[in-house]
Amino acid sequence: MAGKSLFDNKTFTIMGIRHCIVTIHGFAFAEAQFYLPLTIIHTIYCAGPLAIFVMDYFINKVSITGRQLVAALIAFFGVLLTINGELIKNQLFGDSEFESDFNNYKTDSITIKILVGLGMVVLQTMQGYGLLLVKKLRNLHHSEVNFNFGVWMMGIGSVLFPYHSISMSE
Repeated sequence: MAGKSLFDNKTFTIMGIRHCIVTIHGFAFAEAQFYLPLTIIHTIYCAGPLAIFVMDYFINKVSITGRQLVAALIAFFGVLLTINGELIKNQLFGDSEFESDFNNYKTDSITIKILVGLGMVVLQTMQGYGLLLVKKLRNLHHSEVNFNFGVWMMGIGSVLFPYHSISMSE
């Protein structure tokens, strides 16, 4: 890839895919706070390196030791338990209610909360893939990649934000 520029078709395509994934991920996580408590959102978000770790193994053939694999499986299981915490609590202790001072949750449905949580895990995995795509852009300076990301984010935001503000005013 020596001599590739920001405007090379392959480079531009890779950055476009990466930037769309990362931007949609950011907007989705912002929206998720109206369905899930912030502690769960942050747990899922902090599990991003786990997704990158696993995908780096499959995509870039980075070796994983047995201990690393066991730790990754335990971490993944922990994230799944966190997402389903309310369901597990209801199964163990009967009908218990989640309490919070935040009054803007859009639903109390455990099913929807679990679906949003699992959707966030999928988006976190997709974001990890988007971040791994940077390895294919080795000959670009980080300022070029970040500037291009800013342009993509403003473009996608200009399409998504008016919809979001209309739905919030209803």
